[in-house]
Amino acid sequence: MFIHWGLYSLLGRGEWVMYRERIPKEEYAQLADKFNPKFFNPAQWCATAKSAGMKYLLLTTCHHDGFALFNSRSDAFNSFKTAAHRDFVGEFIEACRKYGLGVGLYYSLGDWRFGIMKESDSDEASQKMLELSHNQVKELMSNYGEIDILWYDGGWCYPSTPNDT
Repeated sequence: MFIHWGLYSLLGRGEWVMYRERIPKEEYAQLADKFNPKFFNPAQWCATAKSAGMKYLLLTTCHHDGFALFNSRSDAFNSFKTAAHRDFVGEFIEACRKYGLGVGLYYSLGDWRFGIMKESDSDEASQKMLELSHNQVKELMSNYGEIDILWYDGGWCYPSTPNDT
């Protein structure tokens, strides 16, 4: 069961809302001050998945907007260092293990805060984004015990050119 959930859920217009509506990163970042989901219940997700015959769950730990749902030491734009003060990835993993389900973590290799591919990305921003990605994936793979699936998204390359295919 794939669970696409994150900061963008506040807007209710899909996970690509920042890109599609060209919301400036400074404006979008203000959503983190409001993101405090009191009814987050990964155990309920797990119970539903288990009863449906699922073998594993996969959660978006960090989508293209760059907001991490875990306590990242590499970037303060995350659920632990903003309004929620929670490590949703840790809670998710704990629930999966309690229900005997495999743990899958989604991680976006692209981050719109470093530029929009083919529009505003740069060599310098690409290097910073690459370093952040490496650091955050290391955190995800080191801080929670065994992870069954690591799912990368964002097959584009940074920096890009308008003619990239």
